[in-house]
Amino acid sequence: RHPFYARFKVGFSEDGLLDEHDVARIIKVSLSTIRKWRPLGQGPRCLKISAAVRYQREDVMWFPASLPKGGGKTLNA
Repeated sequence: RHPFYARFKVGFSEDGLLDEHDVARIIKVSLSTIRKWRPLGQGPRCLKISAAVRYQREDVMWFPASLPKGGGKTLNA
């Protein structure tokens, strides 16, 4: 397990992917925000596997670093 995730109580699926609940906890936004971002193409990149939505650990880890720092464009929550 990557040290970044040791701080969070997340359960990895068999394929090592995260679900939207895990992502919301890790990046500290509400589940509804994650769900609003998805059709807008905002937030961490996701994978649609049948009806399930999953996120790769690397995409979630790098997402906070990709956000603008102060005075920049904001995401619609």
